[in-house]
Amino acid sequence: MSVANDFLIPNPIGLDFIRWASVVTEELSSYNVSIPASEDTWLSWALQVFNINDLVEQGVPDPYGFSEWRAWAARVADVAQG
Repeated sequence: MSVANDFLIPNPIGLDFIRWASVVTEELSSYNVSIPASEDTWLSWALQVFNINDLVEQGVPDPYGFSEWRAWAARVADVAQG
């Protein structure tokens, strides 16, 4: 089983950024990802997730390739679901 598949990362549909990111932060607690302050900080928070080598190796995308958090979050959820 891949590392990404070890985490329950939800699809962001129906969730605001802080709620979605809080779930992800909890799932990634062993990596010391901080809780984001606001939706305005989504990119800097997403970079924390992207800097986890175990997840990047599984295909978590670079958030710089996305103009808004929901598209990136959907891709992260897809990767986690395998």
